[in-house]
Amino acid sequence: AIKLWDAASLALIRMKAEAHTGNINSVRFSPDGSTLASGCADGDIKLWNAAGLTLAKEQINAHASDVYEINFSPDGKYIVSGSGDRTTKVWDASNLALVAVVDGSDLFDNLIQSVAVSSDSKRIVTGSYAQRVTVYDVSERTTSQGHREVSLLAERTTSDIVVSVAFAPSGQVFWGQFGQGASVGVLGKWNWDKSATVVINNSTVTNCASSYGGGLFIDEASKLQSNSMTVDMCRATGEGGGGLDGRGEIHLINSHFKGNRASQSGSALSLSGNRNSSITGLRVTDYTQTDLIQANSASSVASFNKATSWRCKPGTWAPQIGIFVGGFQDCPYECNAGYYGNSSDAQIPTCTAKCPPGFFCPIGTANPIACSEGKFAASDGSTSESDCVDCAIGTFNNQTGQSECAS
Repeated sequence: AIKLWDAASLALIRMKAEAHTGNINSVRFSPDGSTLASGCADGDIKLWNAAGLTLAKEQINAHASDVYEINFSPDGKYIVSGSGDRTTKVWDASNLALVAVVDGSDLFDNLIQSVAVSSDSKRIVTGSYAQRVTVYDVSERTTSQGHREVSLLAERTTSDIVVSVAFAPSGQVFWGQFGQGASVGVLGKWNWDKSATVVINNSTVTNCASSYGGGLFIDEASKLQSNSMTVDMCRATGEGGGGLDGRGEIHLINSHFKGNRASQSGSALSLSGNRNSSITGLRVTDYTQTDLIQANSASSVASFNKATSWRCKPGTWAPQIGIFVGGFQDCPYECNAGYYGNSSDAQIPTCTAKCPPGFFCPIGTANPIACSEGKFAASDGSTSESDCVDCAIGTFNNQTGQSECAS
């Protein structure tokens, strides 16, 4: 039977007895709530008018075995069904005409336990008894049989039977599977589309722990873009207490790594993959060399073994590859005395250029500071105001930033 219940009170509204001849494994409402679809162990699929539970359409023997799950596409145009006959089928939601077929009979136990459709209604994910999670693209092109063309996009194996799959709005796939001995459930997440960028803004990650990447772990050539993220008090027994970028790509803007610890390297952050990353406005606090030693944590706050593009505030610099100790904000190093840095991408201690004659540049100078009137600096590379000397008797200088005095 199919029963319709009031969502607020769980009062029975309507019942359809003997809706199918076998066990009903799955029911779904259409996105607009007007239609109810049901899939049965007898292989049939039926559509019902939700208001009165009257039969609208049916597809007898839609599958040669149990229909384990059915799902509407978010646009309401299609219904996807997964079956024990090892096929996934796409149906026209208006008339139950067959639109596309995915044959999974390459594996004997590839019973399709669960199906889901992406938010753009263009992709399907299936989960199977054969411990597979598979993503397909449904094309507008047609096959010689007149069906929509379906192509494999990505597939991965799991450690046990997959019983449920779902697309996140971001396009990531989540799946549920049996745990060891079917006593513990396992939830998995898969960023299957490696070309996609995961965006996380205005978020806080705190008090997390892992072997590698206590707060964040970016792997499998994935991409993460984050603006205004705080990673606080996370731990790693290996590298990257705050975060570890293994083989992926990470772009951090105005992020704060605070009080994280790692037993090996990169207490705050470790970048060790083979793809370029960028960092803008990074702030690392609560670190001193003493604290690190006392906490038996990493000897380096940040360890970057991959080319990293920093966006530094003027007067500071950072190498693309390096190991940094101690707290810092924006970029870990100040430009050398006698030099200035007025760009955001300085990668060497001498930053933009040597301080010109007539000016002086203390450590961390963004723009050269002019010697005052009546003073001059004849050579470049001056480091302090004391390098600006008084004009000799009988000479004068009524302008700032001069390399000599006039007679």
